[in-house]
Amino acid sequence: MNLNLLDLQVSDIHVARAFFETHFGLSCPCSSKDEMAMMVDEADLSLGVRQ
Repeated sequence: MNLNLLDLQVSDIHVARAFFETHFGLSCPCSSKDEMAMMVDEADLSLGVRQ
C-alpha cells in the first residue's frame, strides 16, 4: 500500500509550503493565496496544506 494523498491543516500556509519544499523536495504546482497549497513529489505523493 502506498500513501498518495495527505491533507494537513496548518496555521501558516507560506511557512508550511517553504518547509515541505526545502526539507522534502516537494514542488507546488497549485496554490490559492493564503487558503491552500497542493504539493507533489516524484513518487506521486500529493500533499495539501490548508488553513
